[in-house]
Amino acid sequence: MLYVDLSSFKSTVEISNYRVWLYQSGIRPSATIGLGCVGSSLADPHYNKQANWNPDGSITLLGGIGRENILMQRFSMPIPSGVTFS
Repeated sequence: MLYVDLSSFKSTVEISNYRVWLYQSGIRPSATIGLGCVGSSLADPHYNKQANWNPDGSITLLGGIGRENILMQRFSMPIPSGVTFS
């Protein structure tokens, strides 16, 4: 199982598909993992954010963000078949 616990943050720019977390160390997946819904906009809680965990260790928010506070959630998910970690 993967336990996902990302930090909430405030965006000051409008951008699409943004790599928010750029980890320099730690484990990295062998393939991109779709994390699904990872949080929502505080301005509009119906606007959920999805993300991918990339093989370079970064995590990309999909679909763009505006000038808003993003509240992240903690969750667990199964490790996708065929994915290894280094």
